[in-house]
Amino acid sequence: MHASMKVLLAGATLLGAAAASQPPSRPGMDRHRIAVQRFGNDAPWYEQRIPFFESADPRIDAVYYYRWSLFRAHQRDLGEEGFISTEFLDDVDWQRHPMPA
Repeated sequence: MHASMKVLLAGATLLGAAAASQPPSRPGMDRHRIAVQRFGNDAPWYEQRIPFFESADPRIDAVYYYRWSLFRAHQRDLGEEGFISTEFLDDVDWQRHPMPA
């Protein structure tokens, strides 16, 4: 299986699991504070979908949340249909329906 396919499947698995229940985090962790600090106005999206993490090394925390922000940057909201992951950062007309393009 190609590496890119594995990444897509892993992302889909994460989104599917997130839809089923709220991701785990350490008891007592202030998820809202971390989400607002790391992601600003987009904090609610993360609060509902990712496992929160804190370590003794702030560099590890920064890399962890940076990787989630990259994942989020490639999400497109399809409204009632949910979200899709795309390779594009900018909107392109064929990302939702690639076959007709």
